[in-house]
Amino acid sequence: MHLRVVLVEDSIDDALLLEHFLQLGGFDTACARVETADALRAALAGGEWDAVIADHVLPSFSATGALEVLQRSRLDIPLIVVSGQIGEETAVSLMRAGATDYVPKNNLARLIPAIAREVRDARSRADRRQAAAQLLVQAQLLRAVGQAIFATDTTGRISYWNPAAEQIFGWTAAQAIGRLGQELVTTTLDRQRAAEVRAQVNSGQAWSGELQVRRRDGGLAPILMSASPTFDEDGHSSGVVAVCTDIYEIKERERHLAALAAVSAALREALDRPALRAVVLEQVLALLRAAGALLIGADGVVELGAGRWVALTGRHLPADTGPLGQALEGGAPLVAEAAGLPQLGWLAAAGPAGEEPVLALAVVPLRARGQALGALAVGSGQLISQAELRLLEAIADAAANALYSAALFEQVQGRAEQLRAVSVLGQGLAETLDLPQVYTNLFQAVLRLWPDSTGVTISRFEPRRQLIQYVFVNSDGAEQDPAGLPSFAYSPDAGGPQSQAIRQRRALILGDLPGATRGRPMTLVGDSNHMPHSGLYAPMLAKGEVVGVVSVQALSPERYSAADADLLALVANTAAVAVINAQLFEDAIRRLGHLEALRDIDVAISASLDVEVTLTVCLSQVTQQLEVDAAQVLLLNPTSQMLDQAGSRGFRRANPRLRVPLRLGEGPAGRAVLQGVTQSVPDLAREVGDPRAALLAAEQFACYFAVPLVAKGQAKGVLEVFHRQPLDPTPEWMDFLETLAAHAAIAVDQAELFNHLQQSNAELSLAYDATIEGWSAALDLRDKLTEGGSQRLAAMTLTLAGALGVPDGDLVHVRRGALLHDIGKMGIPDQILLKPGPLDDDEWASMRRHPIYARDLLTPIPFLRPALDIPYCHHEKWDGSGYPRGLSGEQIPLAARVFAVVDVWDALTSDRPYRAAWPAAEARAYLRAQSGRHFEPRVVEAFLKADGLFPRQLQLC
Repeated sequence: MHLRVVLVEDSIDDALLLEHFLQLGGFDTACARVETADALRAALAGGEWDAVIADHVLPSFSATGALEVLQRSRLDIPLIVVSGQIGEETAVSLMRAGATDYVPKNNLARLIPAIAREVRDARSRADRRQAAAQLLVQAQLLRAVGQAIFATDTTGRISYWNPAAEQIFGWTAAQAIGRLGQELVTTTLDRQRAAEVRAQVNSGQAWSGELQVRRRDGGLAPILMSASPTFDEDGHSSGVVAVCTDIYEIKERERHLAALAAVSAALREALDRPALRAVVLEQVLALLRAAGALLIGADGVVELGAGRWVALTGRHLPADTGPLGQALEGGAPLVAEAAGLPQLGWLAAAGPAGEEPVLALAVVPLRARGQALGALAVGSGQLISQAELRLLEAIADAAANALYSAALFEQVQGRAEQLRAVSVLGQGLAETLDLPQVYTNLFQAVLRLWPDSTGVTISRFEPRRQLIQYVFVNSDGAEQDPAGLPSFAYSPDAGGPQSQAIRQRRALILGDLPGATRGRPMTLVGDSNHMPHSGLYAPMLAKGEVVGVVSVQALSPERYSAADADLLALVANTAAVAVINAQLFEDAIRRLGHLEALRDIDVAISASLDVEVTLTVCLSQVTQQLEVDAAQVLLLNPTSQMLDQAGSRGFRRANPRLRVPLRLGEGPAGRAVLQGVTQSVPDLAREVGDPRAALLAAEQFACYFAVPLVAKGQAKGVLEVFHRQPLDPTPEWMDFLETLAAHAAIAVDQAELFNHLQQSNAELSLAYDATIEGWSAALDLRDKLTEGGSQRLAAMTLTLAGALGVPDGDLVHVRRGALLHDIGKMGIPDQILLKPGPLDDDEWASMRRHPIYARDLLTPIPFLRPALDIPYCHHEKWDGSGYPRGLSGEQIPLAARVFAVVDVWDALTSDRPYRAAWPAAEARAYLRAQSGRHFEPRVVEAFLKADGLFPRQLQLC
């Protein structure tokens, strides 16, 4: 729609924004910007404008001033105020002053429908003014035509009849003179009035007014008559002179003008094109007293029928010949008798019983702004006059303008709705990274834009596999499961419409869907008796790549236009970005899951050295992350060179025959280990050479993968993966499978290393203990007094320490300390250590240094350092009087406090060269006596109660 606008605006940027927004709304704009009253007057005087858009406040001007200038110009142009600084009260004041509308700058969406409405109304007013001016001119021309004059005598008989009277009434002078004027020209309805006219004129008064008269042919004619009395020379009444003017054309024009006013008023009240069509046909039937009427589109399809032709609505009328074809091609209006148009069979469309047949047809083209919109056809039971044709033509002009404006308005509204739908789609897509929700939002946007769609599909295109897969399907309002539909290969040459759309990288329109797809690979969803006949397919483009295809289908043929294709392409491309983002998010989540799975496996490897526990975690992550049905690990026995099952997950039944060892090279698992290469079996039923084939078939496995477990260049076994459906894995899937296999190999290798290490540690620990026992035996051999006593002391000390709650992990160090309690005596000279008699003070001083010698000897040995408490502190006393450091109470290590009691007991109850062994009772009494001084009371009590705990050969007597 071409639009000429004066912009009263001081800001160039705001003016450009308004012009750009009007162009987005579908207007072909020509704008002039003014800032002052003088500039506005010059613009209004220098051109033809459709509207004025004014800002409220300018530095030297205002919307109020612009309104005054416009009103003084007497131009019927709408003024719309666009501002962001006025309140509701100011806006109402401007509207009362004459502004046609107010639009806030923050809601420019209202500007498009507002300016479309006001411009349409202004143009309709201009059309009506032009029609009224034409009627006025025609009325003036009629007044200039010669007037009919006739005279009657005192008896009422016609005595004079001029030529103009012959034309108006149809009687010649010879036929009229001598006849009564009342009988000749007066209708039955106006005889009473005619008598009143004669009585008034006979009384000597003139009369003027309108009368309905009868013509010779029986037709009625309105006239304007002035009757005056005539007098003879004596002043007596001699008759009447009447001057008549034919006002038929004037009356017709008045009636037509009233009809046009009624049509215009009705059109203004209609809300949309369907209502406009109904109003037009209703007025045509009433004003022309027609039998039937049709509004026909430019394509020859009846948009609406009325009267006896109401059943023709929606029918396509052939327009190759005759008045309909001429009208649709933009020809002149015409009237024809139905009898002369036998080829138009729809003229005889049946009406109610007894209704008169259509005798005449009038067809008027509908044109607006140079564009052919269709035709208005009227059928009548009587001949249609040229005046009625002109009325029909005027109605058609008004209707065409109204329909054109309504179409523009609907187009603007439709465009706004489309933009709103795309905006809502973009907002919804921006708020989600969930791929199914993206497809749902896309479907809802498509359905909002094409509500008559019988099917909507969304498919994903995988370039790597050249495959098209449905991801969303809705047929007749019901969502279908896309998993139940087959995927199909992309074929740029002989493929279906989706392949064509991907190859062309633009939307594809199919007006005859069954014919266009015949013989091509395609899936049609829905009832076979309710199949679509039109299709529109748009590729989803993002970053130069096709990610999928969106399609809509409709039941009617030729449903979709190029505008529909452009719009669907916009929607598809908007959604494509969201699809890529959602796919990237899914990929990120999947990779995060992979990393978490690897972390869980690493944690399992670190936390447990039990290969079964670690493999259980590995197999759980394999089935979960790779989404497969089952998996198991076979480990290579280095001795037998056989593959034995070490763990499994996902099998439906526990079959011991699945644990049968496999030889290297036997089946895909054996080949994977022997060759060191991953084995892939897409169809497990075709695999030969695996002794487990029947058992695996019973599990209904379809495909299979075997990945060798290799650590440090050595084969450890194989990871097997099973799935009950065909798989077409991506490179990323295969990489992750091999990564999981590598972690499983690390777990197996680490478990083997740990087992070897445990065995080595056990052997080393035995060697350490044997060495310590050797040292203890060497000490006993050197000191004959304690020969064999170290083993005895160690056994009793361990029993007593356990009774006092020493942890099991520390008992090994207690035993070693007990065996080495006198290791420091290695540093005591033999003459002192082996002296048979009592020691002097210096010798005792030397003897008391053996704990220090023990500390110095054992501290450099890391594994014996925890056993140092007894060799270093077993001569300390509870009261602090011991040596070598004089420790007291709990400063003395518990192991040393325990050993001190056992050591003294053993010394007292053993024979010495210088004395005999004490009886057990005296030894017990001595321990009780030294409780709290030499020994810790708690240890003494525990020792005396532990008789039953000691080995039988060591029990207290």
